[in-house]
Amino acid sequence: MHKANLRKGGCRDGLRAVDCRVEVWIVQRRGAHLADTAGARVAILSGNPEKAVEYYFGRFTMGGDGRFALDGRGKFPLASPKSLTGGAGSSWRPLEQGDLPFIADWDFETYARDIDHMLALIQQKAGSKNVFLAGHSQGGSFASLYAGRLRPDGTRGFQHLAGIVMLDDAGAYGVDGYPSAPQADAHRRMIVQ
Repeated sequence: MHKANLRKGGCRDGLRAVDCRVEVWIVQRRGAHLADTAGARVAILSGNPEKAVEYYFGRFTMGGDGRFALDGRGKFPLASPKSLTGGAGSSWRPLEQGDLPFIADWDFETYARDIDHMLALIQQKAGSKNVFLAGHSQGGSFASLYAGRLRPDGTRGFQHLAGIVMLDDAGAYGVDGYPSAPQADAHRRMIVQ
């Protein structure tokens, strides 16, 4: 997905107002493309959330207390999706491990190559030089690791970025909270090696 916005006089260069262009390019997680969103789409288009419950869990799915899943109080069943598959009126079937053998090949390098391709596309299409890589949760850790990654052309990821943005980072340093000064210094040394 690509979104762009040009703001006349929207940025500052010292005291002077200048035009700026903000672009957002998004690489969706590969696994997100495997999600069955048909029930959610029907519910949104019809304005009826019960359509999603019916699609994924079946028409007569009951809550743990014997009430229907959507009873006006937002109660949903507490059960694994596998135990609900095949319920009356259910259209959804979870993917099994045998359906997805190719996922075993999706390692860090696969995702890093996706970012390499995205950066090349941004350069080709927009010529942008001020590119930040952002990641949320585990994606924040990925952004940090990508910055230090040695690319096939012999450069490091950070050399192709203006910076990284880690949103609700999932613990790139292996501890909760901010890294200690020695951890941050060690991380910086690893990036520039």
